[in-house]
This record gives sequence, C-alpha cells and structure tokens, in this order.
Amino acid sequence: MDHRERMPSSTAAGARIEITGGLGWRDLESWPPPSTPLPLTLAIGGTLVAEGGATASGTLSYTYDPAAPTPDGGGRTLNPFRTGRRTQTARERRDDVLVFTGDPLDDDLVLAGVPSVELTLASSNPRCDVFVRLCEVDTKGNSRALTDGYRRLPADVAPSESRQVRLELAPLAHRVTAGSRLRLQVSSGAHPLHLRNPGTEDPVRDHSRLLPSVQTVSLGPGTPATLTLPALAAVPGAQDVAETRGVHRRLAR
Repeated sequence: MDHRERMPSSTAAGARIEITGGLGWRDLESWPPPSTPLPLTLAIGGTLVAEGGATASGTLSYTYDPAAPTPDGGGRTLNPFRTGRRTQTARERRDDVLVFTGDPLDDDLVLAGVPSVELTLASSNPRCDVFVRLCEVDTKGNSRALTDGYRRLPADVAPSESRQVRLELAPLAHRVTAGSRLRLQVSSGAHPLHLRNPGTEDPVRDHSRLLPSVQTVSLGPGTPATLTLPALAAVPGAQDVAETRGVHRRLAR
C-alpha cells in the first residue's frame, strides 16, 4: 500500500493535528487551539514548582566548553539516526546541563501550542547560546524529549551582567499521562543540531579559538525563571466523553 493512503486527509478549513501520547489525529477549528497558560517556576534544588508554591532565592551555574560541546540528544533534526524523542539520560547527567523536574501528575495533562521559557541569565562571556528542552519523565524514570528552543544571544551586555531571556519552544501537541513528570533542561548547546558557539567574533565555522564560559541562572522572587505551558481543558475534537475524563490543567504539588 502506498504510504500516502494511510495518512489522514487534511480538513477543508482549520487544521488536523496528531496529539502524541496516544490521542491520535484531531480536527481543530484553528491552530493553536484555545489554551490556558500553565506557569511553572524553576527552583533551587532542580524542581518545577506550580503556581503559588514557595521558592527560595539563589543561583545555579554551569560551564559551557565549546571544545566539548553539549550534544543534542535527539530533537528536531533531519538526521534519521538522531531525530525524535530520544532518551535523555546521558545528556541530563552532564555538568553543563541544568535539570528541573516537577512532581508526578495526578491526572493526564494535554498540551497544544507554543511553550515558552523566561530566564534571568548572566554569562562570563556575553556571546553565549541558550538551549532549553521540555521532557516527559515516565513512571520508570525515563526522560524523553518533547520539544525545545534555541537562541544565540547578542553581545550587548557586559561580562557577568544579568539579562532577561525569553525563548519560544517549537509547537507541540502531546498528552502527558498521569504519574509522569515534566522536566526542563537548561544548557548552552545542542551540537550538532545547532553549531557550537566558539565564544568569539570569528566566522561561524571558524573554530580555531574556543572560549569556555560560565552561565549563571538566577532563581527566586524578583528574578523570573518560568516555564509556561499551553494547557487544554479538554481533548479537542473528542467524541467520547470518557476520552476527556481527567484531562485538565492541574499539576500535583
């Protein structure tokens, strides 16, 4: 059978999307569907705290070394041997990746739209990159990539001067199942998905000089460090009432 015969046809108006995590193809009036922002705060101790939770002030730092660049670990690449929802174990064990993990979900959580991350960041070298990745951690502790975002920051601040950074991650439509946890990675590289930043003004592919840098993320009240998710109150296009049961925005605390 031709593979095209197995693909759902697009709708005449609106959009047809696949909600990964077992919900299949859905017809929408528009993309993205209406959603409610779900903010989670990055906290000292490597946790994601739901809205209203108390957080302490502090900083977390890591060193990015372009001579040993942080690997991509899957994600949005055309390389068939590296793409997709790869297990993040090796990447999350690295010293140059900060990891923030939420509590297990009491109920399914359906996300559809564009997540975003806001950070208060300082770097010993203003010529730095920021790469963030949203992951789902299953009940066995396996972390897999859902979506990510990347920015190369301009050198428009002094060394070690704090600045506000906002990144939009790639759009997603996914159900995170009850018992799983959300996880956010913060790093400065995803090589070779994004070419390593040498930390210099040299041409992009000139790696004759490679300058390490120390990145510091400020956390706590007054220094925004927030992951905002597009949460749905119900499964779009669901026909069966049982299919939407328990699907809402609440996170376990």
